[in-house]
This record gives sequence, C-alpha cells and structure tokens, in this order.
Amino acid sequence: MPITSSAKKAVRVTARRNGENLARKSAYKQALKNARRAAANGSVTQELVSKAQSTLDLAVKSKLVHKNTASRLLSRLVHSATVDASTKPAKKATKAKTSAKKTVKKRTPKS
Repeated sequence: MPITSSAKKAVRVTARRNGENLARKSAYKQALKNARRAAANGSVTQELVSKAQSTLDLAVKSKLVHKNTASRLLSRLVHSATVDASTKPAKKATKAKTSAKKTVKKRTPKS
C-alpha cells in the first residue's frame, strides 16, 4: 500500500488513466469489429469506416496504439470494404469477344 501522499495520488491517477485507456481501447476494437463485419456482409458504409478511423485516431492520440499500426488497420479495413463493394454488385453480363484474327500476308524484303 502507498504510504506517502504522492504515492497515494499516483495510485488514483493510474486508476483513472487505466479506466480511460480501457474505454478507448474497447471503443476502437468494437468500431473495427463492426466495420469488418459489415465489409464481410457487403453492407459497409462510409459512416462505419469513418467511425473506425475516428476511434483509431483517438487511440493513437492517447498512445494506446502506434500510428503505423492504426494506419495498417485502417488501410486493411478500407481495402476490404472497397474489394467487397466492387466484387459483389459487379456481376454484369459481358459480351463475348470474338477471337478471330485477320491474316496478314508477310512481305519479303527487297534485295
């Protein structure tokens, strides 16, 4: 147990910061999880990606997550959202191209 007043204050400050960090950490993880689920279902929205980015930025600001880690997570999320969005509704009928080639007569060099 802390004895000095500064040690007692340090315990209080640590408990408060721990609570704040835990809340921020669970918020960004939940936002990422929601966005990933939506991307897997093909129903991802700009709002979900924006929310995930916002919570990741707050986690970086409070030094819970390194900025490169946050960048990597967001990049993967955006990529999966765009890939899923572009592949799902893109099933359009395409015309079959003919592969008939024109025959060209070869020229002989003049000597």
